[in-house]
Amino acid sequence: MRNSERYSSDFIEKCFITWYSMKERPADYNAIAKVMPSDESGRRPTRTTVQKWYIEYGWGQRADSLDSKALAIVENSLITKKAALLQKQAEDAFLLAGKSHAFLMSGTFDSSAAAVNAYFRATEEVRNVVGLSDLLKRLGQMSDEDIQEEIKRRLLRASEAGQIIDADEELVDGDTDQETS
Repeated sequence: MRNSERYSSDFIEKCFITWYSMKERPADYNAIAKVMPSDESGRRPTRTTVQKWYIEYGWGQRADSLDSKALAIVENSLITKKAALLQKQAEDAFLLAGKSHAFLMSGTFDSSAAAVNAYFRATEEVRNVVGLSDLLKRLGQMSDEDIQEEIKRRLLRASEAGQIIDADEELVDGDTDQETS
């Protein structure tokens, strides 16, 4: 078989996959040609052929698109794992609150202050974690545009309530300069 015969589309796809699957994808066409496999006839594409395929089949853009999809999958996986962790923390806090409540109601406790403290801390944790877990699940299902709209909506609501959001501080009430009696 002569070297000038065309390569099959399956082989060209195999070459793309070979290049894309490399830990560090070379950008130099000579380097790319060196890592290409041989076809059924034992031929390996030349630098010129690889350059033609890279441009004609948009290998660079296709690789960027695949990288973006891979990152989105990783991000969604991280959000799901975080939401599951927060859900577990909420369940644990709920159980602790139940045990603390039962202890308080039994009337046989040695340290009621410790039981009361544990109960209120646990119920506060349940409120915080459940709210954050639900928010993370919703954010994981939103598009970037939806997330930006949600941020704008919350900033507007905070502004209308007289709250100041500082990047280095937590939510601050707008009238913190006034003394309270």
